Amino acid sequence: MRAEYDEQQGSVRLSGGVMMRRGPVATPLDEVRGNSAAWNRRTNDLEVRGGAPTPANPTGRERLVRFPLMNASAESEKAEPLQLQPSRSLSMGL
Repeated sequence: MRAEYDEQQGSVRLSGGVMMRRGPVATPLDEVRGNSAAWNRRTNDLEVRGGAPTPANPTGRERLVRFPLMNASAESEKAEPLQLQPSRSLSMGL
């Protein structure tokens, strides 16, 4: 893996098989995998790119996994269920 840091731009570029986790190791909040990644510290933007297909990743695509927050499920249990109603403006396009 290769890492490049540009202090003036506030950016970090990683290449050569990237896997990053945010949060504690035992219970990560997010996980990103790809061939390369670029993060801008000033804007907090993250760009991840896939690569060539491999046996471990036959499609060569990048992967992002978002883990739910522990307290989010407790709050959603307290909320009233969403009341669904049919749409009167959508057509079936027949």
